[in-house]
Amino acid sequence: MARVPEGTVSKTQMVRQALDELGKGAKPKSIQEFVKERHQTDITTMHISQIKSHLKKHGKLKPPRAGKTTASAAPAAVVDEETGSAKTADIVKFIRTLEEWQEKLGTSELNTVIKSYFGK
Repeated sequence: MARVPEGTVSKTQMVRQALDELGKGAKPKSIQEFVKERHQTDITTMHISQIKSHLKKHGKLKPPRAGKTTASAAPAAVVDEETGSAKTADIVKFIRTLEEWQEKLGTSELNTVIKSYFGK
């Protein structure tokens, strides 16, 4: 593996950071967006998959357990309080949380909850 100059972050470290924040079950596309936004670095989804496989193989990343959620149950803030703009990683976390609730409640029930919250 190539050495990374001191004071810089390797792509493996970037992927590891993304997995810490997005959850171990995060998809390569979500990780790619996170790395691009957070580190201004392009990395292919294939490379991300290779890094995830390497981490799993060497025991540095255990696969997510079936039936367990990988993100918090409460939706993350989707707007940066300083700038007032949404960050891609936060939106991805929010969508992932919605998907988890969809699995738990079902699409129809989730739609009912959302409609009653927004009053539509």
